[in-house]
Amino acid sequence: MTTNLKTFTVMGLDPSLSNLGAVKLSVTLDLADSCIVTDFKYLSMELSETKPAKKKISNKNVEDLERAHIHKEFLKRMLKDVDFCFVELPTGSQSARAMASYGICIGLFAWVEVPYFVLTPTELKLAACNRRTATKEEMISWAFKQLPEGDWIKGNSQVALKKNEHLADALAAIVAGIKSQVFKKSMLFIK
Repeated sequence: MTTNLKTFTVMGLDPSLSNLGAVKLSVTLDLADSCIVTDFKYLSMELSETKPAKKKISNKNVEDLERAHIHKEFLKRMLKDVDFCFVELPTGSQSARAMASYGICIGLFAWVEVPYFVLTPTELKLAACNRRTATKEEMISWAFKQLPEGDWIKGNSQVALKKNEHLADALAAIVAGIKSQVFKKSMLFIK
């Protein structure tokens, strides 16, 4: 059996206006065998956090711009030396405020020059837990088992749970992305 092993630095991303989760791995793929992962190594994980002002402000757009800038600088730093990334972009919203967050996340990725693959929440849940209805807790539990050495946010509070959710989804984005047909077809050109 012929092998064609290549190692890439990949990143998984789960963006929102408040929390942008990022996981970086070194992944060795066998490009001769449908991009089978032959090895992976944990490199880093981080969470970029922004919070709205505690008291009501008149220039919400300026605050949103400042928060977007924080995430942009985070992405610029994290994407150095990354070959490609996998991202779960938001898919819609229930309110005008959520729609603003959605637009900011889309805008952040409009300038990213690293090749990236967009995934849906369902693809992440299926790749991680093999169920489209997997809960946040199940996704986090799966992620802890996959990367026990990861720099997970400690504690059992709801705050820690919410923060780890973004890191777990970032890891699931890598797993789902590597399994996706779009990714596998694009790797045909790298051989």
